[in-house]
This record gives sequence, C-alpha cells and structure tokens, in this order.
Amino acid sequence: MRIDGVEFESLVGLHVLDGRGEYVSCDSGGPLALMDARAVVLRIDGKLYRFAESPNDGYRSSLGTIDVIDPADVPPGSFVPFQAMAITIRRFHGKRPGSEYYLDDVIVAVSEAHGMAVFVVGTENTDDYYPSFCSRWTPDGDPSCVYLRTSEDPS
Repeated sequence: MRIDGVEFESLVGLHVLDGRGEYVSCDSGGPLALMDARAVVLRIDGKLYRFAESPNDGYRSSLGTIDVIDPADVPPGSFVPFQAMAITIRRFHGKRPGSEYYLDDVIVAVSEAHGMAVFVVGTENTDDYYPSFCSRWTPDGDPSCVYLRTSEDPS
C-alpha cells in the first residue's frame, strides 16, 4: 500500500524510535475540510513521519496519509523526544486474531527490549460499514496487543 509518497511496506523492519507527538488538525482537505482529524508523528530513524487520519464523513475514518514532514510542520508543544528504543515494525493486514469479523490494516511496532507492542497505527475494520483510524501508544509495552496473538509473522 502506498500512501502519499511513503510505502507502508518501507516501514517494515528494524528501526530506532526516539520521539512521538499527536495533535488534532482542521486541515483535512476535501469537502469536509473543517472536520477535525488526528495526526500522529513518530520520529523513526531520524525522520519525522506523520500518520494523518482521514475523517471521511465523521462516522467513518481511516488512515489517510503517511508522509515525511519537516520539524516546522509539527505544532509547538505536541512532540516529545525520548530515549531511543529499538523497534521492529510489522504490517498486519487481515482478519484480527481471535475474530472472524474484523479486517484490519495496521502497522505494529514491537520493542526489541521486551517484545511487546509500543504503537499500533492504521485502519481497523476496513471491510465494515464503520472503519476507523487507530493510533495506540503504549511506551511500556502492551502485553495484550491482539496483533501479536498469532504464531504467524503478521508482516
């Protein structure tokens, strides 16, 4: 999947994560330009990646764009650098483990230190009437992350 210049697949693999931010923007473009849209910024290997929500019609949302941005494009006070952590990013595209209904398309970052998910971002329920943008950040690791409950490599 290619989203606005950045290949989802190009993020798969071993990386260094050392900063995160989140903000709400009213600049989502299109006929619903005044709708609030969430954006998550992650500094991966020294580059700032913005994962921006497409709010669609307000009931449905999805991951709209992934792009590399300049630090000046991040609103002041919305980004926090932290001690670098080694992560492996995996892509999960398919039915959510343990469910026969939900089809998700997300990337999951797994900490090399403790093997647990530290962030998930993408679109959940892609085949549902109400798909939704998801962004979960658990810096200490999420031992219950559903995308790690499979013996198959989800990438």
